[in-house]
Amino acid sequence: MGVWESTYLDRPGVAARIDAPLFDRLPVQVQRGSKLASDSLDATDPATDRLYRASYANMLRMLKKLYDSGIQIVAGTDAGSGYAFDRELEIYTEAGIPASETLRIATIEAAKVMHRDSDLGSIAPGKLADMILVNGAPTAHISDIRHVDIVVKNGEVYRPAELYPAFGIRAQ
Repeated sequence: MGVWESTYLDRPGVAARIDAPLFDRLPVQVQRGSKLASDSLDATDPATDRLYRASYANMLRMLKKLYDSGIQIVAGTDAGSGYAFDRELEIYTEAGIPASETLRIATIEAAKVMHRDSDLGSIAPGKLADMILVNGAPTAHISDIRHVDIVVKNGEVYRPAELYPAFGIRAQ
């Protein structure tokens, strides 16, 4: 959904919606690229712009209808940045999927689709401890998923605030 949001709604001269929450923390060259809207459709005509915005609104309604109908949704994105996944989850809640369900889709449901739910996707004895610790309550406010304090992957502990400088990103 994030890719479609960018395609239908991003406009040249404005930070891409995927980048907006941390735009000011990104390196200048990334900020410039974000404002190109190179993946967006040409919406210079106001009527075309309205049509694209309405089309994207229909995509949101379709996502909610799929969820309401019990269709399996797999959270993911074709966008290259890791934080694009955060935006993907935010879009699900904007479509009307409760934040707690969005997290379920992104965790245990994803593990089930990949036939890895015996090892991943939830916290339980005997499962791998691949997880993130966030500062907030993402089941109430999905955007809190962006406030990652600790990542545990393959038994290694990572602190994003310590890693950001290596990528030219300023910590929060």
